[in-house]
Amino acid sequence: MMHRDALWHRGLALVAVLWMVAALSLLVASVIAVSRGSTQSAQNHTALVRATAIGDAGIQLALTEWRHEPSMHDRLFVRRYVFGGRVVDVELIPSSAYIDISTAPLDLLQALLVVAGGLDPAAAETLAARIVDWRDPDDRASPGGGSELAPYLAAGLSVRPRNGPFLGKEDLLQVAGIGLDLFARIEPLITVWGASGRVDPQFAPERVLFVLAQGDAGRVAAIMEQRSRGGATLDTSALNPAHVGGGGASVLHARATVTMEDGARVARSRWLEIWPGPDGTPWQAVATEPARYLPAPPN
Repeated sequence: MMHRDALWHRGLALVAVLWMVAALSLLVASVIAVSRGSTQSAQNHTALVRATAIGDAGIQLALTEWRHEPSMHDRLFVRRYVFGGRVVDVELIPSSAYIDISTAPLDLLQALLVVAGGLDPAAAETLAARIVDWRDPDDRASPGGGSELAPYLAAGLSVRPRNGPFLGKEDLLQVAGIGLDLFARIEPLITVWGASGRVDPQFAPERVLFVLAQGDAGRVAAIMEQRSRGGATLDTSALNPAHVGGGGASVLHARATVTMEDGARVARSRWLEIWPGPDGTPWQAVATEPARYLPAPPN
């Protein structure tokens, strides 16, 4: 009997040891996984910091060249530089090339939400009216689904329509019904520093041209082909004349794309007013967007 009890106790001890070894193995695996995750996170952060510095260097160099080449001010200014083995492509784009959410008319906002935002026309009409109501100075709801306080109160939101212009692109998230996914889709196409409610097609990014052309790829291709030939005059007769114009903007969008060693691309953007800054430079930043990884281009 004592021999049997001793065997039983030894068996329990062996099971306990095995459970302890398994628990320690899981703990070690977890520590290794966390360590690897922390290392990867640190490496990504370091890469973004380097890309930010490279992007800013490219932007500064491009601005210096642009300032001393006034003949290039009537066309898209594009440059490629190499810093420390990293390629950086820089574009200087007038803010009038984007859709100004503070001044764009209702139908242009609706086209933005349909073509770039992916909404159906009815939903786009409602949200476009809410954008207008958020910024206009009165308390009357716009026709077509607009509203002032009602949706904000119904949703229990603490924000209210400003009844004034948007101060930053992110203010658009305060409009009832505009979520992060929709904002992410339209954010690259908008600004709050446009000179008017119209868009300058001479400089507009291709995705903005798609909005102006109501998603007509043929019209966009024709305009892009004209721009590639140079010249300050475009045939924009296929576009809504009420949406075409702009020019005279005093703010530039400086956009740098840095290609890293592994082929990943990082975007760095700054919005700069072309007026002497307090530090003596001939421009001053009005907004700086954090560096972010861009999706891989399609094959």
